[in-house]
Amino acid sequence: MFLPSEDPLPRLTAIFEEWESLVDELPALTAAQRVRRAVDALPPFPTSALASEREFVRAKVLLAHLANCYVWTEPPVVDRLPAQLAVPWHAVSRHLGMPPMLTYSDWALHKWRRFDAAAPITVGNLALTLSCGGSMDEAWFVLMHVNIEALAAPGLAALPRVQSAAAREDAALLAGELDVLATSLDAILVMLPRMYERCDPYVYYHRVRPFMFGWRNNPALPAGMIYEGVAEYGGRPMQFYGETGAQSTVIPSIDAALCISHAHDEMREYLRAMLNYAPPAHRAFVESLEHGPSVRSFVQRRTNAELTEAYDGCIERVERFRAFHLQLAADYIFKQNRDAALGTGGTSFMTYLGKHRGETAAARLS
Repeated sequence: MFLPSEDPLPRLTAIFEEWESLVDELPALTAAQRVRRAVDALPPFPTSALASEREFVRAKVLLAHLANCYVWTEPPVVDRLPAQLAVPWHAVSRHLGMPPMLTYSDWALHKWRRFDAAAPITVGNLALTLSCGGSMDEAWFVLMHVNIEALAAPGLAALPRVQSAAAREDAALLAGELDVLATSLDAILVMLPRMYERCDPYVYYHRVRPFMFGWRNNPALPAGMIYEGVAEYGGRPMQFYGETGAQSTVIPSIDAALCISHAHDEMREYLRAMLNYAPPAHRAFVESLEHGPSVRSFVQRRTNAELTEAYDGCIERVERFRAFHLQLAADYIFKQNRDAALGTGGTSFMTYLGKHRGETAAARLS
C-alpha cells in the first residue's frame, strides 16, 4: 500500500554515473572517513535531467544518504552542507513535497530490489540498492521494515472499506473487513521478532543508528544545518527531525480508521509532525481516514457481540504491536545507553511508547 507500485528504481541514468558510482563506494568511503572529500569533488548534480517521478525519488534517496554520511561519518560533525549537495537535494525534495532530510521513505520504502521479481516482497528475496555502512545488520534492519510494509498492505487497503461498511451500517461486511485487517496485523506480529535474527542491538546502536540522525533536538547541532546555496533558506540554519519508523504511516492509518485516540502530549505532537516527513499521498490517506465515519461509534451502537469481538481483536493486535515495539526500543536503544534515551527523531520515547500502548488498550469496547 505504501511501498511503490513498481519496485524502486535501482539506479539513475548514465548522466548521473559519477554520483551513483560514489554511492556504490559509500560503505568503503564511510569506513575510510573519506565521504566529504569525495562529495566535494563531484560535478554538479544534473537535476534538470530527471525525467520521471521514479527518478526524482531515486535522486532524493541518493542525495539524502550522501548528506547524512557527509555530516555524521567523520569528525568533526559539520553544520553546513555544500551547495553541490544542498541545492539539488532541496530542489528534488521540493518537487516531491517533502523536506530535504533523510526520511523513512528514503531509508526504507525506496531503496530495495527483489532477487526474483516474481516472488513476494520478503526478507529472503530482498537486497538494498544503497547502503551507508554495508553491514548485514543495516541491511536486515531496513529490509525488515520493507517486509512489514508489504505485510501491512492488505490490511491498509481494507481500511477505507472498513469505514464505508460502518457508514452503510453493514455489520457483516464490517466484521469481514476487520478480519482482513486482523490477518495483516497477525502477519506483522509474527515478523517483528525476526528483527533479532540478523540485527544485533549493539551493532545497530553504534554502527547503524548514527546514520539516521537529524538536525533537530540534536545536541551535536544545536542551531541546525545550513544548506549552502539554497536561496529559500537565506543562509539560516534549518532544523529537521532525523529518520525514524514513526514516519511510517501504517500505524497512524490504523489508529485513524479504528478511532484509537491519544491524549495531548509531546509524543502525540511529534507524531503529528512526522506526517510532514511522509510522502504527500501517504499523508492524504491518513487525513482521509481521520475525517471518515467513526467505526468505533457504529460498533458501540450495534451492540453486536461478533462485531465487537472483531473490532476489539484489531485493537488488541495494535496493542501487542506497540508492546513489542516498546521491547525493541528498550533492547536496541535504551539498554545500549541508558543515559541517552532519545530516539533518532529527538524524543524521549520510552515513556510515551508505554503511554500510547496503554491508550490503545483502553480503546477496546469489552
